[in-house]
Amino acid sequence: MTRRQRIDDLTATAVPEQPALSPDGGRIAYVLRTCDADGDRNTRALWIVGAASGRPRRLTRGPADSAPAWSPDGAHVAFLRGGAGPAQMWLLPTEGGEAEQVTDLPFGAGAPVWSPDGSKVAFAAMTDREAVPGEDGEARRRRAAGPIVTGRLDYRTDGAGLLRTL
Repeated sequence: MTRRQRIDDLTATAVPEQPALSPDGGRIAYVLRTCDADGDRNTRALWIVGAASGRPRRLTRGPADSAPAWSPDGAHVAFLRGGAGPAQMWLLPTEGGEAEQVTDLPFGAGAPVWSPDGSKVAFAAMTDREAVPGEDGEARRRRAAGPIVTGRLDYRTDGAGLLRTL
């Protein structure tokens, strides 16, 4: 028997996102987005599935994991993990083991991209151009609370507007 969908069905639906094919083409890492209705938020965790077998295996428990990127040898997956602060880059062995945090940046890291030889991982990250070397969080907050002065009329033409650095 079939029935019409109800609004409650949306919270029970898991949606795969951001698929990443392994270098050998045999596995796919992806983000599985689910809804935490009690917490009124979406959660995202990394999963891996064999391209031929179709048997999924959970890699992380989230709650805000995204942007999986395979190492060229297929032994590791670099990904972003959000949470209380901005998303940071983590590294996870694909055959099992604990994830290791790689970055600890004040504004977080962008999606990882491996070098062809697997020796480096590149990412984009916001920086605070006004920061002074050795500046702590309290000094950064004091500086960010000051007035905003623009030097040009087109400061909002990029669509993002003026971004404060905090």
